[in-house]
Amino acid sequence: MLTGDAALLDVVRNTFGTAGVGLELRADAASAIELAGRRHIDGFVIDCDDVRGAMDALATIRNSRSNKLSVVFAVLNGKTTVSAAVEAGANFVAGKPVPDTVLRSHLDIALPRIDLEHRPYSRHKVALPITTHRSTDQVVSDTNYQRVGGQRA
Repeated sequence: MLTGDAALLDVVRNTFGTAGVGLELRADAASAIELAGRRHIDGFVIDCDDVRGAMDALATIRNSRSNKLSVVFAVLNGKTTVSAAVEAGANFVAGKPVPDTVLRSHLDIALPRIDLEHRPYSRHKVALPITTHRSTDQVVSDTNYQRVGGQRA
């Protein structure tokens, strides 16, 4: 989340918290761009008008390899138009002050897409017992094969 607005942060934190969605807060565009460049983020909430460089951050996120398909919520405060936010890559746009009911309805629509976007980045440990036999039915090895995130453990 990119904002410096305490009221917006409270609404987003409460609404997202009830849906089980965690937040990472960034107060400046440069640190948000740096975070988005380092790793995949499932979704972004960007305070487009009240954080300097926020629209640049939105455009950078949309052009990044890892986050170009992430869900982006743009929050406007009269300076940026809805069409400009959408053209920059926002999936959802709301004006300040953002009612929790509006944010929740956007989130309800976005959660399935966030889940789909999250799946390729999920890693689960898998452990399977493996027994190898020779043609004479002699057991050669009995071991546990473990794979975590595409790498043998």
